[in-house]
Amino acid sequence: MFKFIFNLILVFTLTSCFDEAKDDSFLIESASPLKVQNLRLKTVHGDIIIKLHSKEAPSTVERIVSLTNKGFYNGLTFHKVIPNFILQTGDPLGTGEGGSGQKLKLELSNLEQQPGAVSIARQISDPNSGDSQFFICVDGCEEVAGSYTIFGQVIIGLDIAKKIQKKDKIINMSLE
Repeated sequence: MFKFIFNLILVFTLTSCFDEAKDDSFLIESASPLKVQNLRLKTVHGDIIIKLHSKEAPSTVERIVSLTNKGFYNGLTFHKVIPNFILQTGDPLGTGEGGSGQKLKLELSNLEQQPGAVSIARQISDPNSGDSQFFICVDGCEEVAGSYTIFGQVIIGLDIAKKIQKKDKIINMSLE
C-alpha cells in the first residue's frame, strides 16, 4: 500500500511539473541563455560595456554569448573602421571575409540604429548571412536602419569606441 501511495504521489508531482512546462513564459524564462546582460570589450583605449538585447534578438545574443564564452573574440582586430560611422570586428581572418562558420537569421526589431547600437554584420545581398562579425554604430547610422540585427547597445564607453583605430584589438571580451 505504501508503495502504491508513493508511486501515485510521484506521478502527480511529475505531471504537475510537465503541466507547468506548457506555459510559454516559463519555457522562455528557463531556456533563456540570457541571464547575462552585458558584454565587456577590453581594448587598448579602455573598456566598452554593451547591454545585450536578449528579448529583441534572442538567437543572436545566444550565439554571441556562446562565442564569448569560448574566447572567440579575444585578440581579434577591428578590421573596418569608418570614422563618424561604424567600427567592425569579429573576423578571425581580420579581412572582413571570415567568421565562426555558423550563419544567423536576421532578427529585426523596433530598436533604433542610433549611436552605440551594436549589430550583426552581414552581406547586403543575403539578410541571413550574419555570423560572428558585428559593428558598433558610432554616429550617423541612419542609412543602415532597419537592415541589421541590433543585439546590443553601448552603455559605457562610446567615447572609447570613437578612439578605436583600424587594426586595434579586442584584448578580451567577457560577460558580466
